[in-house]
Amino acid sequence: MLSRKIIAVLLFILVLCSCNKENEEPVSCDKTVAVIAGNFKLVKVAQYYPYPLVDQDVTDLMLTACGKTGLYELLQDKTATYTESGSCAGSQSGNWDAVDGKISIAIPGAPVFTNLPIASWDCKTLVIQQEQNAGAGYKFYFLKQ
Repeated sequence: MLSRKIIAVLLFILVLCSCNKENEEPVSCDKTVAVIAGNFKLVKVAQYYPYPLVDQDVTDLMLTACGKTGLYELLQDKTATYTESGSCAGSQSGNWDAVDGKISIAIPGAPVFTNLPIASWDCKTLVIQQEQNAGAGYKFYFLKQ
């Protein structure tokens, strides 16, 4: 009886250990049009400075109330639409591209980003960096919807 319990416990442990996440395909967050394409909201604008100064959240200074409702639709054919919601209801079309770790978004009526470095991209949050001078500039945080 005891040996059956031991065998059952060992089988349970063996089954539990065989469920290994290492066999899962790694998620690729390439900085390409095909991977980035989707709907995004600009959720934060931070002004950054050289060390030891800390970044400052300047979202309220940089975005109007309507700009905070804006939705960027970045399509795989490199066309783009910017739409504001609520009482701001407006929509404009333009284009975008991502090449060599840099992104350009050109839509009339929306902030324009021209050949700016993609500071980070984890398949959910896209951070675009716009350097102003000597290690200071802005980071724009887009959240994929």
